[in-house]
Amino acid sequence: MPFSKISERFKRMIPVVIKKTHYLFHSISTKVILVIIILVLPLNLSAMAANDMAIGTMVEQARLSAQNLADTNMTEIAGRMENTLSLLYYFLTEDSDLTKMKLQEEASYDYWSSKYRFFHNLKNMASMTDGGDGYFYYMKKIENLVVYGSSSDTGKASTRINELLMDQLEYGIQGGWHIYEMNTCQYLVLIINAGDVAYGGWINLDMARADLEKGLDYTDYGISFSEEEEAWDGKEIISVSILKKGIWLNININRTEILGGISFYHKFLRVLFWAYLILIPVLYVFLHFLLLKPLSNVNHAHRQVQKGNQDFRIQKRANSVEYREAYQSFNQMADNLKSLKIENYEKEIAKQRMELRNLQLQIRPHFLLNTFNLVYTLAQRKDFDAIHNIIIYLSNYFRYIARSGKELELFPKELELIKGYMDMASIRYAGLIEFYPGLFQPG
Repeated sequence: MPFSKISERFKRMIPVVIKKTHYLFHSISTKVILVIIILVLPLNLSAMAANDMAIGTMVEQARLSAQNLADTNMTEIAGRMENTLSLLYYFLTEDSDLTKMKLQEEASYDYWSSKYRFFHNLKNMASMTDGGDGYFYYMKKIENLVVYGSSSDTGKASTRINELLMDQLEYGIQGGWHIYEMNTCQYLVLIINAGDVAYGGWINLDMARADLEKGLDYTDYGISFSEEEEAWDGKEIISVSILKKGIWLNININRTEILGGISFYHKFLRVLFWAYLILIPVLYVFLHFLLLKPLSNVNHAHRQVQKGNQDFRIQKRANSVEYREAYQSFNQMADNLKSLKIENYEKEIAKQRMELRNLQLQIRPHFLLNTFNLVYTLAQRKDFDAIHNIIIYLSNYFRYIARSGKELELFPKELELIKGYMDMASIRYAGLIEFYPGLFQPG
């Protein structure tokens, strides 16, 4: 299609679009919807904003509470790590029995005596120090392990510590604090390689986790100790990560449990808000059917009456009492207008008839005087046959005029009266009038 035709077509569409847009913005349904939006939308937005603020406050309080709890717990663990290292270093440098044990080439009586005294000294010091849950020293020369731990933890950990040390000695000792799984339990283990002796200690993280769980008033959560920070991308998870001494404590709590019923209410508000926006076109269609369609029926009926269709009536069923009354009122008005018009027509016809009657009454005296003058002239001429015909015509004429007030008469009688008048006129104007009665015969 050429560009000129497209441009011309577009120009023709502009007035139509403007008219429809003007109608749309000035229609009742549009105004009603705008009023509803102005009244309801701010309330919905305010409710959602208030709900979001309440949710944000609850989530932030829960996060701060978990963070404070985690920070306290990790501070305690960091303190125990420092105490463990201090205690181990103290015995390594200050305890004479440990020094003798390091120098022994074989497990002699002196070695076992020194080991016995050393174990009791370590036990006494460990019980008075808030350090690790266990300590160990491994004498490399005689391949002997000295292990002390709490009564509930030593039996579980000593065997796994020995295996861990053997692996470390074989493949290279990984110094410092590290997290290991031992007997389905998680331990924070310190291993230090110092010449003829490897020593260290451990902290039972499952016991630390149990202490931490007591402070969390939730059921759907996760607690983990790791050497790396865990990343949580889910919006339904509130995560807290605390780093101390190279160890991360990661806590994640289900957001839904924190919010409780508010979470459902928040989702319901959001669904309601979007449903409200989506239903605006449906509301417009409903209002169009409820308000505009009945009004268009009334307007169409008015246009029909304006065009002259006096018999048009609204036959459609109204969708409300108000419009039913409006339809009935229009139909009654149309009936009244039709009756009034008929009455006006009848009055106009009666008026015209009266005017015609007056005209006829005005014409008859003049006609009668002319006729008498003609009779007088014919009497002077002694033309008695013509006088005879004129008198018969006058008799028939006055009989016709006085006919029972009828408005209509049969054509043959009208024709006979006309023929009589022409005959009389021919007598008056002899040789000047030609009349052909056959022209008025039917067929």
